[in-house]
Amino acid sequence: MEKTTFTSEQLKKLKEAYASGILKVQLNETQMQYQDSGQLLKAIRTIEKELRTKKKPMSVVSKFNKGL
Repeated sequence: MEKTTFTSEQLKKLKEAYASGILKVQLNETQMQYQDSGQLLKAIRTIEKELRTKKKPMSVVSKFNKGL
C-alpha cells in the first residue's frame, strides 16, 4: 500500500472548511465528504502530524569515550 503525501495547501483547505462548518472539500481531483466535524478534525490532525514529521530531519548524535 502506497503512503499518501499531503501538502500544506490541502491542510489549509481542510482548516478553512472546518472553520466554516463545511463537510465537503475538493482536494485536487478528489472530493471528500466527511460525516461530521469530528472526522474532519481528525483528518486535519493526521495531516498536521505528517507534515511536522516530514519537516524534521532525523539526526543521530554519537558520543565516543576512550574508557580512560
